[in-house]
Amino acid sequence: MISAIGTVLPLSIAIGISPFPIVAVILALLSPSPKRAGITFTAGWLAGLIGPLAIVVAVASAASIGDEDGHPGKVIGVIRIILGLALAAFAVRQWRDRPRPGAEPHVPRWLALADNLTPAKSALLGFAVAAVNPKGLFITIAAGLALARASLPGSEVLVPAAVFVVIASGAVLVLLGGYLLMPERMDRPLNAAKSWLITNNAVIMTVILLIIGAMVLSKGLQSF
Repeated sequence: MISAIGTVLPLSIAIGISPFPIVAVILALLSPSPKRAGITFTAGWLAGLIGPLAIVVAVASAASIGDEDGHPGKVIGVIRIILGLALAAFAVRQWRDRPRPGAEPHVPRWLALADNLTPAKSALLGFAVAAVNPKGLFITIAAGLALARASLPGSEVLVPAAVFVVIASGAVLVLLGGYLLMPERMDRPLNAAKSWLITNNAVIMTVILLIIGAMVLSKGLQSF
């Protein structure tokens, strides 16, 4: 169990410090119904994170991908190699698309449309950021494969899975909790954080994707 936690820990941190989930929850908290939108965003985010993770663990465990001696099998090795290369490709694309000095940073369309969020739209946004965004989804898939390879009993796999979900959701949960506790003091810091994260998103995501991609690729190559 400890080994499984150690494996998913860096993956959960990568999602937890990813800029756009943080920007998205900030937008929800700056919406006309900030408390309700923040809560529904977080619920959608958790559903979008837990759902794919559970599916990957269930499918990978049912398929019994791996060798009997406890080492990763070639099938899971190929999947990890593909995921690692995909994350590296996303990192290169993110770096090439970064705003040049003096240029206005690119704001994704979904962020531009999020200025007038309702609670229902916030829930959909939270789910989409977790489950549809390919960068985060690939990292979640890698975590699910790692949990499946740990071959833990059903009840024990819940512990490292919960650690992954909680740490990956750490920034979202902290921002929501801070707003619920002291809403009148959060508006200015939230706006400042939103602007900084959008401006520096390309560099942050490039580093995260390269590190995680290299780690996943390395584990895949170890299967051969």
